[in-house]
Amino acid sequence: MKNKIESVKKFQKKIKDVYGIFYFFESFMKNKNVLLFVFFLLLSTTFWLLNSLRKNYVTTVSCPIHFENLPDDKLISGDMSEKLKIKIRGNGFILLSYKLSGKLNSIPVNFKYMRRFSNGHTKGAFLLAENLESLISSELNKDIELLEIDPDTIVVGLQNRKKRMVPVLLNADLSYQGSYLQSGKIIIDPGIIEVAGPENFIDTLKNIKTEMLTLQGISDSVFLVVNLIVPSWCEIKQSKVSITIPVESYTESRFRIPISVSGLPQNYSIKTFPSEIDLSCLVAIGQFERVKPDNFTAEVDLTGVDISSQQRLKVKIIASPEFVYSVKYEPIFVDFLIEKLN
Repeated sequence: MKNKIESVKKFQKKIKDVYGIFYFFESFMKNKNVLLFVFFLLLSTTFWLLNSLRKNYVTTVSCPIHFENLPDDKLISGDMSEKLKIKIRGNGFILLSYKLSGKLNSIPVNFKYMRRFSNGHTKGAFLLAENLESLISSELNKDIELLEIDPDTIVVGLQNRKKRMVPVLLNADLSYQGSYLQSGKIIIDPGIIEVAGPENFIDTLKNIKTEMLTLQGISDSVFLVVNLIVPSWCEIKQSKVSITIPVESYTESRFRIPISVSGLPQNYSIKTFPSEIDLSCLVAIGQFERVKPDNFTAEVDLTGVDISSQQRLKVKIIASPEFVYSVKYEPIFVDFLIEKLN
């Protein structure tokens, strides 16, 4: 009971505090002297700020640069979108706009005018920043004076650039509805693409993978475009490929296939029991008429087999059409009778 009374008192205190705040603001708004004071304070502050911004100041801003006319077989190590720090002097209004917007355009650095250097395994190029003064000044307001560029020398590392053709690998999780299955090879267009980048990375690149493609309950052929997963250091002309997945309804086909024997020693004959296997497979309805018993080969291979120690021989399917799936047969092991010829 005591706790409930304390909770009620705390709640009442909060109500009084909130009411006090509202009462303060209400009194404040009704007090004309206070309102006039605040108005003139804001007005004087505005005039002071405007007057201050008319004066000249010195400040430092970022100036982005980018490189042009790089040799086709070279790359710049690290970030090519570097920035310079430039010290400028000018009217406060203009400087404030540069500070707030960062609206300086990127300055082109012509690689043809950079000097090469080599220090052991390290290779690169450099350019004195003073060579960019005219370009930077042309991007500034006519009333802005360029005082200093930092750093005073632009230095970049160089590495070999290499091109290579690599295959595209589909990254997919596919499932089919009921009697529907994939009826042919998945077509990726293009299946091979050109990539370029640092030589040491390109030499180890085996393929370019697509983003994960997840399709569930497929019941018709699929035609879509998939994004490629491109490493950050890799240059590529296209970032997407088209995918075609042929899908058809499948039905079961059954045959009796004779068992052939290979690796039989000379002067011996053999009979297997049974002499045929029962084989079943799934085939697309559109391909059903193409499937024949002679498309399959069932074989017992005696090469390297010690006949005297074997009681049964294993049957293997060594040939079947590419367009059939889920090939099953029985028996997998057969009895045999081998005889030596006179």
